[in-house]
Amino acid sequence: MRRARLSIRIVSYFLGVLLLASCGSESGGCAGPTVDFAALNQLKKGARVTGTSSAAKAFLVIPNPMEATRNNLAQATSTATTNALAGFQLANLLAPSRLESEFVKIRQQSISETISNYAKPDGSGNYKFDLTDKRYWETMAYFSIQAEIAYLEGLGFKFVRSRPLYVMVDAQSEDAGSSPNAFYNHGYFSPDQPRTIQLFGGGDFAPGMDADMYRHEMGHFFNESVSGESGFDFAGDSGAYYTQGASIHEAFADYAAMTIGDKPTVGKWVARGIQGFAPGQPLRSAVDDGQRYLVFQDVGFANAQGSTPERYGVAEWLTRVLWGIRTKIIAERGEQKGPINSDLLMFSSLSLLKRDSSLLDLKNAMVKADKQLYCGGHGEMIQTEFDKRGFTREPQPVTTPITISPQPVGLSSSGTATSNIQPGSEVAFALTLKNNDSVVAHNVRVKLESADKYLIPSTYLQGYGDLAAGQSISVGSGWPLASAVVGRIDSRAPRGSQIRFKLRVLIDNGAEKVFDGSIQL
Repeated sequence: MRRARLSIRIVSYFLGVLLLASCGSESGGCAGPTVDFAALNQLKKGARVTGTSSAAKAFLVIPNPMEATRNNLAQATSTATTNALAGFQLANLLAPSRLESEFVKIRQQSISETISNYAKPDGSGNYKFDLTDKRYWETMAYFSIQAEIAYLEGLGFKFVRSRPLYVMVDAQSEDAGSSPNAFYNHGYFSPDQPRTIQLFGGGDFAPGMDADMYRHEMGHFFNESVSGESGFDFAGDSGAYYTQGASIHEAFADYAAMTIGDKPTVGKWVARGIQGFAPGQPLRSAVDDGQRYLVFQDVGFANAQGSTPERYGVAEWLTRVLWGIRTKIIAERGEQKGPINSDLLMFSSLSLLKRDSSLLDLKNAMVKADKQLYCGGHGEMIQTEFDKRGFTREPQPVTTPITISPQPVGLSSSGTATSNIQPGSEVAFALTLKNNDSVVAHNVRVKLESADKYLIPSTYLQGYGDLAAGQSISVGSGWPLASAVVGRIDSRAPRGSQIRFKLRVLIDNGAEKVFDGSIQL
């Protein structure tokens, strides 16, 4: 679902994997690192319990009633759903009577609430509840998250554990009428606080019943961990309306949920409770629906209204690229090894990303990771999958600079524009961007830089997608003011002074353009 716009630094285990996987090494050579494929495939399945066991067990319908029963009209309370309950081992419990490990803490609504009503095992040590019971959601959360950790760390990657992770399965929304949703908060800007996953929404198709929701949100956490907390969407965490980094984050969170579930969709269960979705229609899919082949031009180009590009639309496009690569690797290496070889490639590429990475950075990282893991055996195939989805391999250079016409405006507490800019004010930069060249400007971004000690950038970078030849967009008129870069005037700034700033226009296929200006207080 959606990642909170707050959001990690650990040296990835990927460096060790590379040492093992170097071409000609004694481990895997060009076949990749030596791994236990049978054990990893069992971890993907959650190591279902067989026979009797004295250890705590969860009885769950994995991943959700619809997909467990293969019935798009399944209900949480139906007999077929109840018959689909299966026992799974619960790992790493601090005590059998609580769904809690040293790292993962399950709650219902908040971190600080009383735990007297929380899930507890029955006399046989089983956590077994009706699917509509929030204690079932707690159980699903703990199992899904621990199983995902076990698989991804089994691959050789590590989750950062510098702070505990609290998971709220029925978090309270400020808008009681909002649709079901989910957030991961990495806490970049609150290092003294735990990290959190929050699921919102109840009803017949509550997200708390669905393992995919936890897998996706935990995928965001993994993205940050495996990338060494580089902040490849740090601009998004700082409030950006859109960046390609945000779409990479969403796509890889979806990919994590999809590959662990071995299915190219997420959100079928939750979508049934959202108006406009037919039963069986997912929130996002890694495969085309047979009617339309999704290409980058459908989602990645700026339009006058700011409705495209949008992080989830570009993410779904990218997930289809990733799934296409996974499918090719499975065809080459088989159903047992192929998915794991694909996962190693995908997640290793994330470890190469830097702050505010682009889709081009990701593609190059995937090619580099393939060279290091598999001696470059899939490099051309990776390029071709991006090509097929309309991502230009070698774009023509933009030689005529993009023009930018900014207008600083004050922001009220509600986020609306005001003409009053004074010490202590937030300032947004309404602007018009125009591509004066005859070729597309790829991945247009505007970055706010301070040229004055009294200006403090906050939402320092915004992305606007690909700008067609001759096209203009206007931020604050057409595009919402929420898509502007934003800074704050220090309250100590002298009244009547001029505050200097720089706006840097960046594109993937041309030189940057710098605009120097000032704000009159």
